[in-house]
Amino acid sequence: MIPTPISLISGLLRVCEAPLVLGRPVYVARYVSHSLCRVRWLAAVAIPLWLLTLVLHLRYVARDLEPVLAQSGGPLAPTVTVALVLPIAIGVVGALFILVFPRAPCATPTARRALLIFVAASLACEGLQLGLSQGAMVHMPSFVLANLFFFALVPLGIYSFLGLAAWSFALPVAAALLAGIAPVEIGRFAATLTLPVAAAIFGAVVNLWNFQSYRRQTLAGLRLRRRTVQSERQKQEIDRQRAAAVRQQQEAERLRRIAESQREEAELQRARAMRLLASALTGPIAERYERQGYVEPSTRHVVIVFCDAVGFSGACEKMLPERIVSAIREFWLRFDDACLSMRVEPLRAEGDARIAIAGLGMEGGRVYMHQAAIGALLAMLRFRKSLPPVTPDGETLRIQARAEHVMWPARIGVTIGSVAAGVIDTSDPAGPSWGSGDGGRVGRLWFDVWGDTLNVAARLAQTARPNQILTRERVLWESGGLFEHGPLHGRRVKKVIIPDCVEVFDIRPEYRDANGEPNEAFWAVFRSESYRPMRPDPRGTLVVSA
Repeated sequence: MIPTPISLISGLLRVCEAPLVLGRPVYVARYVSHSLCRVRWLAAVAIPLWLLTLVLHLRYVARDLEPVLAQSGGPLAPTVTVALVLPIAIGVVGALFILVFPRAPCATPTARRALLIFVAASLACEGLQLGLSQGAMVHMPSFVLANLFFFALVPLGIYSFLGLAAWSFALPVAAALLAGIAPVEIGRFAATLTLPVAAAIFGAVVNLWNFQSYRRQTLAGLRLRRRTVQSERQKQEIDRQRAAAVRQQQEAERLRRIAESQREEAELQRARAMRLLASALTGPIAERYERQGYVEPSTRHVVIVFCDAVGFSGACEKMLPERIVSAIREFWLRFDDACLSMRVEPLRAEGDARIAIAGLGMEGGRVYMHQAAIGALLAMLRFRKSLPPVTPDGETLRIQARAEHVMWPARIGVTIGSVAAGVIDTSDPAGPSWGSGDGGRVGRLWFDVWGDTLNVAARLAQTARPNQILTRERVLWESGGLFEHGPLHGRRVKKVIIPDCVEVFDIRPEYRDANGEPNEAFWAVFRSESYRPMRPDPRGTLVVSA
């Protein structure tokens, strides 16, 4: 199969491609690799030129020497043939060597030795042609160009350059002497060699400049690549840190939400616990117990409210338990709402009776007894609005049940005085906890007050009529004349006489608005911190029929 031009060119490209040269520094290895590629191209071009030169020499030189050969009888033919063929054969062999040099990765010294062999062979080819022709000027240009190209393109060391320069100068002279040049002409011939020597020096300078330029360019590229790689690594590190920061921020946000939900849950649990604690200890005492873990027993000056449901015992005999529980819950709910609206703390229940206390105050806060007395009376007036009306029916009372009212009327007693107060805790700290299943004792925790003041409030409630609010003169002293009340009178309860009983009817007209609620004048007296007790009128502020 005849090769096509394209296949020849592609094969030449594969032959002349640069092999991988390995070594340190890297830029020297790369420069040697590029030089080896260029030299292969020169070898690929030089082989056909040398072969063409050989053909022309054999043709024309043989023609010129034919008369001489005829006269001499032919003994000069081998000498002439060797003189023509040997130099070009050396060059072609060196070119073939560099072309078939392994394209596998090689070390820098190996590549340099291959280049040295090729350059030495090429210079020998041109130098021998010039010397054997005894300095014929037809060979001088090619010898000069060979010195210029090879010294400019081949990256060799200083000693290699000096050796090749000596080789390039001495070989033509030796060849000329072997060719029989006259001794007189040898000096002139040596002088003509200054031109190729100058070309070699110029080529070496160009080679050095080219190498330094390539070195600077390569190092700049390496530095740029290194900086680029460093920049990429820094960018990747920044992106990684940024991603880590985002993940940390997301994790912190998640932990914050968890902590927030836990805090809200803790607050909710605390609020639930406080509500349960307040239901047993009252609000002010529960807060103090929650902060300190205990409440020391003390004597307090407070206002006691005692409320007793009328007709509850008889209703229990006629009603289902579910209805009784629902009705008493509504009764106590209305009572507690009225009390808490005026900071009167529901304390406990005794059967169908409900006890509340005013004047406990908050931790670190000052207690104003006139506010406790006014708040207790106003809370009971509001509570009475939710009670069913009671009208006389002969010798008995008839309850007028309504949907918006509770089931039973109430008797209410309000008094003021000193009581002993404290928290009772019957739990055993060293004992089993709730729900342990081992039959351990479960304690109770509650706040209570004791003393004659509580008994007097209960007696006032016992002697009151349904929906009547009875109090004592001392409470009226603290109420600031804000309420309408009846005359002072004495009452006997269980062999005990209470000499200063008084009934409270409503807020006085000048201290209430059109809806019967306290006005600004009422609240001004209530909020006053410089209030002084005011003596009530023993005859009462409202005339009532006997």
